[in-house]
Amino acid sequence: MLPINAESLIRRFAKPGSRISLDAGAKHLVPKAGLQGALKKLLEKDMVAWDAKTQQFIATASHIKIDEAVRPADQSKIFDGSIEQCMEFVMRYFRTVREKFHAKDGGFGADWTMQYNIADDVKHIADGSLKKPGYVAFRNGGAVPPRAGDVLSMQSPVVGDAKPRHFHVALISDVYQKGRRWYAKVFEANVPYHINVQDVKKHYAEIPLKVHNGKFELDRVRTSLKGYTTDMDVVGWIHPLKEKALPGAP
Repeated sequence: MLPINAESLIRRFAKPGSRISLDAGAKHLVPKAGLQGALKKLLEKDMVAWDAKTQQFIATASHIKIDEAVRPADQSKIFDGSIEQCMEFVMRYFRTVREKFHAKDGGFGADWTMQYNIADDVKHIADGSLKKPGYVAFRNGGAVPPRAGDVLSMQSPVVGDAKPRHFHVALISDVYQKGRRWYAKVFEANVPYHINVQDVKKHYAEIPLKVHNGKFELDRVRTSLKGYTTDMDVVGWIHPLKEKALPGAP
């Protein structure tokens, strides 16, 4: 059985984005063998990533249960003749799910608007800050991993000072390891193009996540293979704080 102080330290460390090195145990009077054993258990459960460059274990995995009864609709309430759009759906999902749990407000669904350009805001801020109270944002390629319950922000690739032609958002449901690779799973509307909205499983997508030099970077999203004329680059992710978050989100 692991020393109780090692287990306690690991529990405090297990929040996604937390980091620990094998030398950290000495600061907490944790026997190194106990710390190694506890971290090994987390590695076996695919809960942490090992970054050789920084010689750190990084808590990376997270999960929320998606309420699939709240799925993208076949008719937008904003755009005539269109299926429900990505931002429209994510906002409605937050409002509906938080209402089921008797939250005081709709969180993301009440605080954001269809006209708000998330990608343009995220790419111009420092990690851990955002203009709106109750939320923080992190840029793709930074030191904080995406977490289940975060809203992923994407835009079509640009060259130089050109403006992106398209934007997209999606709800992160899981961050997990499969084999030796990490992924973020998203729940989204309007992808693939002309999707059969009744098939809820097709609203999920898997995005490869690179963990390198203590940084987290989501790959380009290949929407060009799903009926669109362009791919999407992940700009970053918005993390609702506790009072604005989905139930069960870390």
